[in-house]
Amino acid sequence: LVGCASPPIGVEEQVLDERTPAEVARQVQEANVEAGVEAGVEAGAKADSADAPGVSSPATSATTGTVLWGGVLVGSTNLDAETLFEVLAYPLDRRQRPMIGRPPEGRFRVLVDGYVETLDYAEGRQVTILGALEGVVDGKVAEATRSFPVVRARQLHLWRTGQDDDRPRFTFGLGIGIGN
Repeated sequence: LVGCASPPIGVEEQVLDERTPAEVARQVQEANVEAGVEAGVEAGAKADSADAPGVSSPATSATTGTVLWGGVLVGSTNLDAETLFEVLAYPLDRRQRPMIGRPPEGRFRVLVDGYVETLDYAEGRQVTILGALEGVVDGKVAEATRSFPVVRARQLHLWRTGQDDDRPRFTFGLGIGIGN
């Protein structure tokens, strides 16, 4: 992110996966079809209960890498040892803030180690996440079944409300003085 003005998440030394959440989900589905894995069947599911329940990784190359994604929170759940967020993804601007005026890029889930206060990270708030892809899990959006990439967050940035504009933070003025 060369030339960015104070990005909230440091990615200077990171090699980022440039795919969107929708592209990751599609590639995993295609790999499942090629491998003969039925939809909803866990392939290579992790046995450790501390990991995300139901995360599958049938295509290692499709479900690994470091991503910088952002979007709007649409759900959250506090689990025993971590917090799970569901995010509607949007492309990021030069400051790494989600551009909610653009078309969404799918949904993804984020695992954050430990307890995170879900009232602070409420639905509708914007976030940016730097983390590692851990797999893909099937879930529901209303009645539709969807595949969600799962990201283990290394850094999580919650954007303040009212920080939407991209205007310069300075102004110029012109004044006329009349005096003796």
